[in-house]
Amino acid sequence: LFDVFKLLNEGRPNTNHKTIAKMAKEGRICTILTTNFDEFIEQALDDEAIKYRVICTNEEYREYFENGCEEFAVLKIHGTISRPETIIAVASHYKTSGGFDGYKSAVAHHFIKTVPTIFFGYSGWDFTHANYQEFWDAAGRAGGENIYFMRRKGSRGGPLLSKLVGRHIGDRLVIGE
Repeated sequence: LFDVFKLLNEGRPNTNHKTIAKMAKEGRICTILTTNFDEFIEQALDDEAIKYRVICTNEEYREYFENGCEEFAVLKIHGTISRPETIIAVASHYKTSGGFDGYKSAVAHHFIKTVPTIFFGYSGWDFTHANYQEFWDAAGRAGGENIYFMRRKGSRGGPLLSKLVGRHIGDRLVIGE
């Protein structure tokens, strides 16, 4: 199965990855949180000579949180291709301790509470899992005014994205070109 995931890492960073890296180099981004297994963001950061740390495991999230979330990091919620043992491939995995545990949530909530947080392309399809819904409920309470969504015009979110947007951030769904 992990050989199949390696195919996701073929190619080079696209314009989005490069733009994120340039924003990081300019100091406009303090960390990156992603659900992607591929390493295109890391490649784009390397191309810009940006120092960062990749964080995947619950233990790494605990350490990062306890150290104040100060270091620039790529927070990979579902793991990374170069460390196959970190990959969380199915949302049902989040019902176990291997998934979205307290420290992953705590780190994400830290950023949502303290800085504007933009979610690119989030679909909302995973809201059928109670763990995600609990996360978003807590995120909205922690700093809903800092949450922004960026999606392409014409794209449709999952069945409950409008529920999240309406409940926690009102009418602030940002649509990109």
